[in-house]
Amino acid sequence: MSFVGNSLGGLYSRYAIKELENNNKLNNIKRKYFMTVATPHLGVLNYTYVEQLLDIKIPFQVKKLVASTMLRSGRHVFLTDSDNDKLTETLLYQMATSDMYLRPLKAFSKRRLYANLNNDFVVPCEISSLLSHDECKVLRKKNVFQSGIVAILSENDKNTSTNASVDSFYHMLTSLDSIGWSKVIVNFPGSLPNAHNKICALSRYPQWFYDNVMGTSQGKMVMDNACEWLLQPI
Repeated sequence: MSFVGNSLGGLYSRYAIKELENNNKLNNIKRKYFMTVATPHLGVLNYTYVEQLLDIKIPFQVKKLVASTMLRSGRHVFLTDSDNDKLTETLLYQMATSDMYLRPLKAFSKRRLYANLNNDFVVPCEISSLLSHDECKVLRKKNVFQSGIVAILSENDKNTSTNASVDSFYHMLTSLDSIGWSKVIVNFPGSLPNAHNKICALSRYPQWFYDNVMGTSQGKMVMDNACEWLLQPI
């Protein structure tokens, strides 16, 4: 069995495998590949597209207000679902640090994530790639004009941030990263922040508009790469 989750689907899949394991639904099933595409693994509390673009920090209360308009999923991805505003009590924090979520994920033979380096209005690189902000900045500077897949990092290239012991966000990052992921970093240069739809080669009517105006056809080579990875033998 393999799992593939796009955007929030990656979080749904991570939660689902925990539930399946708890209910003994994965017994005697070989877990092969687990893949996510532009998934907000760490939530959007610490890094939003606007903050990345303008190099500013938006106050927590403003983010909490925005999250309240997005119902339950909004509160989860903004990490505001704790009754007393404690990050360590939010669902995504538990999913990134608790063994009951990490153990089922680690049971897969291989894990891979795809992340947009730039122009993803929904899920910035820092929260989908399990790379630190400084690592993302280096990749952005190096690949600012490059298009398509610009980096593939192996499972051995784990984040080594020195902030893990003092910062809850980096504790989430390094804990989830510690189980090992291959990371495919994708870049779609341009002025429109629509990379979130490009990376998955969004198919929607009218397709000519999405392919030719929104440029979603650019992501087909990324999805071809994902398919090749999923089809390789263990």
